Amino acid sequence: MIYFQLFLVTLFAFFSSCNPEVMQLKHDPLNLLFEHHEKKQLVKYQMKLIAAGVPEVENDKDEEITQFALHYIVFKKMKLPQVRELIVSNVEEFLEMVNTDEQISCRLKNSLTYKNIKFNIGFGDNEGNFREPPYIAYAYLDEGIIYYCYEDLYFKEFCEEKNVEEPYEIAKELLKLKDTLPEKVPSD
Repeated sequence: MIYFQLFLVTLFAFFSSCNPEVMQLKHDPLNLLFEHHEKKQLVKYQMKLIAAGVPEVENDKDEEITQFALHYIVFKKMKLPQVRELIVSNVEEFLEMVNTDEQISCRLKNSLTYKNIKFNIGFGDNEGNFREPPYIAYAYLDEGIIYYCYEDLYFKEFCEEKNVEEPYEIAKELLKLKDTLPEKVPSD
């Protein structure tokens, strides 16, 4: 009797792991892309992927992709210059991954650019609260603009008057400028 029960449990495990829909999801190029990007960001920045997808595309594998959306969470305190670098480096890396992946790039209407990505990062603590100024609570890229948001923890709302908007191209140029400046200014 015990062997029969063991056989049934094994058979159930086998068939549930071989579910065609589950197997298809595991090997879907988009899911693999998202997983690969998350693994890299987890190692580099301790960023955890919360949600990712391709808006306006159903489950049709041949439908054209025009946009991507990714949402991460980070349990670190970061100020605006650090967040700028984090967003730009992540977006550039993701663009490279998408545009060089043959299985995905063939489904793109045009090469993917920063204008086709919605990229969000929430900065929280272990209790689920956003970070308080001077640290960024939430940052996102939408339609080529990066928004850096501050939250007032006392009122539990974003401080709209303190939020900063910055075109992605400007952020990218600022990072290039930063790389050309000396670390310390020599003193007389």
